Amino acid sequence: MAAAETPAPPPATAAKVRTLGRRLCRVGLATPMDLVTASIALAAMLAILPPAFAQQLPDPVLATTDQIGQWDVLDFNTGVVCIHSALLPNSRILCIERPHTSPYPGNPNTANLTSTVIDLLRGPKQALAFPLAYNAFCNGHAQAADGSIFVVGGDKAPLSYPNGTTFLFDGRKRQRFFTPSDATTSDVYHQGTWDETASMSSQRWYPTVVIMADG
Repeated sequence: MAAAETPAPPPATAAKVRTLGRRLCRVGLATPMDLVTASIALAAMLAILPPAFAQQLPDPVLATTDQIGQWDVLDFNTGVVCIHSALLPNSRILCIERPHTSPYPGNPNTANLTSTVIDLLRGPKQALAFPLAYNAFCNGHAQAADGSIFVVGGDKAPLSYPNGTTFLFDGRKRQRFFTPSDATTSDVYHQGTWDETASMSSQRWYPTVVIMADG
């Protein structure tokens, strides 16, 4: 009794697989070795599929920028290192930096203040820093429907300047709300406000914050 032979994938299907692999390599989503490994696995899978099913595989189509957007590099340096960031209305970003103490220098662009709002449309001069009293590095955050940012937990402290002045207190139990302004003018930039008055019963360090469906 003759042994059954495993049918080879139809030529059209194999060509589709190779075309998709080459496109993934060109856009940096796969390496040549990834392509070899994937080709072997796909060839084995397609070989056991009924020929009629394999012929129904659609041609690979890459999404366009109209469908998925695109990356653009801004031509200015904000001077801010965004460890945590959140998109605000009117093309602004809320950034929270890591605080530094001696022997590591603070950020001279923000006077070592760890909270900054960057206006992406108005350039580097509109990166304005304002203080947080409780260390928000290593926080978890989420954005509410009204655009406000809920920031929970943080890092231990206090952190002090070399002269002994404390500039950040332990933030691990702290809850914070940042409420962005909804207006800017050509002369005055409204940066928003922080509310750090609420506290939690337990410390949180790099927590996960999830918005619930019912608010």
